[in-house]
Amino acid sequence: MQVFKQRRRWAGAITAAVAAVGVVAAGCSSADDVDSAALLSAPSAQESAESSAAAAPETPLQTRAGIEQVLRDTDPCGLLSKEVLSQAGALAQYGSAVQLAVCAALIGRPDGELTRVELAVQPAMLGVRDLEGRTDIDGVAVFRGPGPDLKQGRCQRVFTLKVPTDKPLYATVRTAGIVGEDTCALADDVVNAAVAAMADGLPPRQKDATLLDPCAVVDTVEGVERIDPGPITTDTPVTPFECRVMVDNIPVVVSVGVKNTDPSAQPSDPNADIDEVRSGSATQWSRSVGPEIDISLEPELLDTPTRELGYARVVVTVRAAPSDADPDAISGAVAQIATAVNALYNAQ
Repeated sequence: MQVFKQRRRWAGAITAAVAAVGVVAAGCSSADDVDSAALLSAPSAQESAESSAAAAPETPLQTRAGIEQVLRDTDPCGLLSKEVLSQAGALAQYGSAVQLAVCAALIGRPDGELTRVELAVQPAMLGVRDLEGRTDIDGVAVFRGPGPDLKQGRCQRVFTLKVPTDKPLYATVRTAGIVGEDTCALADDVVNAAVAAMADGLPPRQKDATLLDPCAVVDTVEGVERIDPGPITTDTPVTPFECRVMVDNIPVVVSVGVKNTDPSAQPSDPNADIDEVRSGSATQWSRSVGPEIDISLEPELLDTPTRELGYARVVVTVRAAPSDADPDAISGAVAQIATAVNALYNAQ
């Protein structure tokens, strides 16, 4: 069996992760794949039996807004135990540099390779087989799935977040080592620690989660209407870091995310004039907010590309999709929201 050089592999793998959310956004490739939103919205057997009963009023945690607020407020790194990771080797990287809903770590090993661990509180895709092998730990459902993927040295575990919602909110732990390696024992240790961390509730983010709510920006603009995405379904999943609005009949999307940056680059100048960026036929504007993110703890264990991929900033993006509207009107709509973004973040 060929064992590849992990440093070289991680440089390419993490580059792909930045572009496509890595192994977190990559679901199973079988025909059994289902979107996690579908799992969230699918009726249970009890609901089917009670379908004729009168619908009870929704509680905040049964609404889209309530669930999205929970996901914004939850710190995924508060569920990924540094102590457990350190027992597996030297902690080379730790933090969120790809997605706000994901905490990732790279662990150095005595053989010079690296093991990657990711905990996501909003997995993009889950397969039917991922929810097999259920066990319960302290009232939390844990799904061990199909077991280790030895061809890629990967393992996945799924567990439910301890939140009183009418549908389960799933989180995932994914580990990846070298080809032929079973990393499920590490995944199990991480899940056990995450369950323990939820004993008193979900860990809150250290920063003000309000600043991660894109709708908090648009709510400051008079005359802007939010676009109601409707119930949570496969086609309209929860989007805690995205807000869709209408500005003078022009659809605009405001999003907050983490973007890999050149460590030598300067942050956006909040006092600069609003200047839309043309992206294909769309019009968009963005600015970085907050301090630089550097998730590398032991740089000497990392090659240069991997080290540089540990640099990131939180970025707010305002984007207008192509439409039949006048180009100047589209630019004006983007500039109107961009001005509100600057006003909100400059006041912090």
